[in-house]
Amino acid sequence: MSILHIIRGDYNKDFKDLIKRRLNISLPTLSQNEAVLNKDLNCGKIDIIGFVEGSIKRKVTNKEEKIIRYIWNNVWHPHNEIKKILIRLNELGYDLHPCSNLDKENGVIYKNRGYFNVFKKPYFLSYDIKHLKTDPEFFEYIKETLKCKADKILFIDNSEHNIKSYCKKGFKTIHFNNKTEKIEELIKKLNASAFFEKGFSLD
Repeated sequence: MSILHIIRGDYNKDFKDLIKRRLNISLPTLSQNEAVLNKDLNCGKIDIIGFVEGSIKRKVTNKEEKIIRYIWNNVWHPHNEIKKILIRLNELGYDLHPCSNLDKENGVIYKNRGYFNVFKKPYFLSYDIKHLKTDPEFFEYIKETLKCKADKILFIDNSEHNIKSYCKKGFKTIHFNNKTEKIEELIKKLNASAFFEKGFSLD
C-alpha cells in the first residue's frame, strides 16, 4: 500500500519566480518547513487569485488574473520517471493512492488531464479533506478510509518535514527528493523496504 507524490517541480519557488518575472509581483517567502503557499488555498477556502490579492493587498487586474491562472495551472507536470515506477507497482498488484496538498482548481485540472490515472481511488487531496497532509485529521482520514493500520501504509514524499510527521504517526516512509536524487535512488529505497520482499525493478 503506497501513497506517493508525483508532480515534478518546486510548488513554491517555480510559481513565485514566474509571477515575479512576468508581473513584477513579489509573493511571501516561506520557511523551510512550509510546503504550501497558503493553508486556506490548499484546504479549499480560497483560490489562487484570493491568495495573491491577500498577499499584495489589492485587487489584480483582469490581465494579471489571466496570467496568474495560466502560470498556476501549467507550471508543473508529472514526473515521468516516477510514473514508470507507479505503472510497474500497479502491475505487481500494489494499491497506489495520491496524497497531496493541492488547491481545488488544480485538482480538477490534474484529474481532467489524467495525472491521477495511475492511482486508485480514493485520492487523498487536501482541498477535499479540508486539512493539510501533516494535520492530525489527515492522518486519521487516511487510516479510516483505507481501513488499515498506519504501519501497513507506505508513505513516499519529497519533503523531509512531511516524512518526519508520518514517521511519528507510525507510517512506513521513504524520503525521495526528486530535485537532488536520481530515480535509481528511489528504486534502491523501494528494495530496502519491507514492503518489497521479492525485490523491485522496472524490468
